[in-house]
Amino acid sequence: MSGICGWMNSAFASHEADALLADMLHNLGGNQDATLAPRARDTNSGLATCSRFALASLHQEYGIKVAVEGRIHWRSEALETLARKQGSAAAAALAYQRSGLGLLQEIH
Repeated sequence: MSGICGWMNSAFASHEADALLADMLHNLGGNQDATLAPRARDTNSGLATCSRFALASLHQEYGIKVAVEGRIHWRSEALETLARKQGSAAAAALAYQRSGLGLLQEIH
């Protein structure tokens, strides 16, 4: 199974957060191995994604966490290139930093 899971605005100790993400991924049918399931967490949030078809990506930068299941096709060649190199989540994060919700206009 594929999916995205996580939480916002709830603090957990790091070992609790890791265990919670592992449990969420397990319930999605994903692999609990951190090297295979992209994960991001900080003191108040956690995010993970898994995909049966290796189409999940996760990006965390400047306090923004983005998870994408699937592949986004971008109108901008620069965003398409970034998505190919670093994943759709990285491109979505950059588009959000540039345009806020206007990023939706960048999707083909």
